Amino acid sequence: MIAAAATLIALQPSSAAARALDDPPPGLQETSTTLTDVLQHYDTSEGQHRFHTRIEQWRVSERGLTGTYVEKTSGADYRAVLTLGPFITMSGRWHGQSWRQDENGLTVLSSDIHQKTAISENAIDYAFDHPQSPGRGDALAGEIAAPMHAYVVRVQPEGGRLVWLFFDAATGLIDREEDVVAERRSVTVYDDFRPTDGEMRAWHHTVSDGHPNNDEDWTLTSLRNDVSVDPSELEIPADRRTLVEFPQGEPNVRLPARVINGYVIVRVTIDGHGLDFLLDSGAGDIALDSGLAPALHLQTIGRATQEIAGQFDRSNAIVHEIQIGDLRMHDIVVSTIPYQLKLFNDVKVVGLLGFDFIKNAALRIDYKNGTVDAFDPAVFEAPKDALSMPAAFDDGVPLVSANVGQAKGDHFILDTGSSFTVIFSGFAAQNPDAMADQGGGSLARSDQATMAQGVGGQILLVPTELRAFSFGGVQFDYFNAYVTRAARGLESEDEDGLIGSPVLQRFIVYLDYRRQRIDLVRAP
Repeated sequence: MIAAAATLIALQPSSAAARALDDPPPGLQETSTTLTDVLQHYDTSEGQHRFHTRIEQWRVSERGLTGTYVEKTSGADYRAVLTLGPFITMSGRWHGQSWRQDENGLTVLSSDIHQKTAISENAIDYAFDHPQSPGRGDALAGEIAAPMHAYVVRVQPEGGRLVWLFFDAATGLIDREEDVVAERRSVTVYDDFRPTDGEMRAWHHTVSDGHPNNDEDWTLTSLRNDVSVDPSELEIPADRRTLVEFPQGEPNVRLPARVINGYVIVRVTIDGHGLDFLLDSGAGDIALDSGLAPALHLQTIGRATQEIAGQFDRSNAIVHEIQIGDLRMHDIVVSTIPYQLKLFNDVKVVGLLGFDFIKNAALRIDYKNGTVDAFDPAVFEAPKDALSMPAAFDDGVPLVSANVGQAKGDHFILDTGSSFTVIFSGFAAQNPDAMADQGGGSLARSDQATMAQGVGGQILLVPTELRAFSFGGVQFDYFNAYVTRAARGLESEDEDGLIGSPVLQRFIVYLDYRRQRIDLVRAP
């Protein structure tokens, strides 16, 4: 989500941080060897064996927590279970359908919109299988002497992510991998190589992105190939539980909510404290301001450093009861983040109601009348005159289609927590004609920018007037929107922008996460 806009200021964004992410490894020198030589050495050292089934178990340490990771694979199907402290998450693929299950036990079907990793992995696999003629996205960048003598291969196929692979000059194996992921550079170091069933495997690796809170340590404790795997153990699991409890015999209730300047504010009670939360479809979970945790007697568990509008620390906590009007939620895992939004003297927003609440309570948001109604998803049906739109939930937020002029984007975040409609820089760069400023913005001016408050800091935006923006069967002519600048953390990857309250207020909005749908009715 993006909070309310601040004032226009004179500001020229810096791209130094973005350039550093893509820089080649330090100490890189020219080499006389060839990419084919490196790939053939790897092929000889690693061994090429194909196993139909596999069960592997790992000991894991990350975010200050310890636990286990168990992955069972059969052909292209797999299920992975990660246990860290009191939290259990799962992920997998079953008959071509990817899925994940979060800490609260809610299962999400993935539409596989994030293809950068898969594209680069496929390019790497192709190079391994065709060392004499690897793909155009692979190139031998040179060699380094430290921290090990290694040949460095640069992988960046069209549409993929930038990856640097370090092939040990002596062993031929991959000792190190560096991946550029959104706003960070993730470094994985492999060691403790052991021959296992004819292949060489690293039984230990570490992962770091420069933030100590995010350091990971993985140790393989058991590896069994070609063993029996029951297909039922790989099937997509149902939700472990129902999070939102409706009153007996009441499948729909009106929430204690109001709409202020396009924001949907919901009154929430935790431990007897009445708190204002933002109903935020742009949030992938339920989040609470970290400064309130002590007053609510919440123990924070684990810590990770993240970046959206700026760098911040995220922990988890377990809230024993959350009351939202007549609705109840028990033993809910929430995120604790630095977040407060002050709208008026008597309205201070200290939390976000995102995916974990909305999936278990289909919602009707009437911006004009300032009301929000919750429905039991099992019995909810959208109005017959509603326009029903499919939504993808790969990141726990609804991704829908919209058009900027003639340019279509399938991955706009429908964001009830944003007071802007935002076009991400990648989409803008690919569609310059559609983004042409009609004179009401300042897209072409470098001396002005809008600062918007977001989680962790501020977002730099540039206003523009679009000739046309179309969503939900409605075309908005000469529409005011904003374009991101230097906001890799907010933009994530493979997403086109945010559809915020300036557009959503034109509709009565129905959020039906269980069916992966958004339903819209034109507001009278």
